Amino acid sequence: MKNSIYFKITLVASLLLTSCSKDADNPLNIGDVQVTFPEHKLSGTLVTTLPQPAEGLEYTLLSQSPTFSFNLNSTTGELSVNDASVFDFEVFPQLTAQVQVSDGTSESTFDVTVNLEDIDEILEILENESLARYLAAEDGDWVLINAYEYDYMKFNFPGAETVGASDSSYSWQSEDFYSLVTIPATMVVHGNNETIPPNSYVIGFKIATSSNFASYPGSQIKLAEQGPLGPLESLGGTLPTYTPGNNHVFVLKGNRTPSSATAPSYLAFYNPTATLYGDGSPSVATYIGEGDLQQLIPGTNATDTQFYVQIQALYTPQKQAD
Repeated sequence: MKNSIYFKITLVASLLLTSCSKDADNPLNIGDVQVTFPEHKLSGTLVTTLPQPAEGLEYTLLSQSPTFSFNLNSTTGELSVNDASVFDFEVFPQLTAQVQVSDGTSESTFDVTVNLEDIDEILEILENESLARYLAAEDGDWVLINAYEYDYMKFNFPGAETVGASDSSYSWQSEDFYSLVTIPATMVVHGNNETIPPNSYVIGFKIATSSNFASYPGSQIKLAEQGPLGPLESLGGTLPTYTPGNNHVFVLKGNRTPSSATAPSYLAFYNPTATLYGDGSPSVATYIGEGDLQQLIPGTNATDTQFYVQIQALYTPQKQAD
């Protein structure tokens, strides 16, 4: 009986050693791959090229999480972004895949782990004066940038949308096409379904100004999250001063607070000097009241008017940085 047990133990040990020896001798035994990769990259961006211990290999993507995260070139081993929306550090800080490599005779399976880097996408696209102002700013500050940088965010950041005045209404043919609200006033645009979806992050703001009115300290972007009448909550600090005339665009640094999770939000604005609205543009229902208001009461401190106020907010469903 003892001899039988000894034989079984010896046989099992022999098989294990033989198996380990074969794995060690397998030229395709690559081992698991760890990669650090920045978030918010576009579809098609190369994540990494998998190890190639020999020529003429074929790579197969066996599984991945989240689903559809990656594309894998079966001959080059290039692993690239497929579904760009899942490359979001705040949602999926780590993405994984299991890959099989074969030379037609032998094969090996290994895991790929992609750890996403949390980056400030806004910082990546700013240059020169805009970059210097952004680096000097604190979280919650509005920073003056240029039109190219604002448009880049609008057209390239995943899910970016605008609310408020359309881009075409900012075409400065002449100031004769615009009129002014010449009192310190709070305005809430509420017509034409002009709302910001739940759980959105406002990152930019655009305003047209008159050559007769410079910016004075105190201009404030607000959100009405419980309906267009308020209460109105300030979004970030006050706007920095800017020169009179033409259009001005701003970015909000470090906005980590989404809009209401339960209802759409309305864009509101307080200006202590004067705010342009378009004469030739289609009118949009807008509440307006004198002064810096937190709650609008039609007939008491506010009026429901038909304006086309020259303000626009830029928002995305993704937080830009932690």
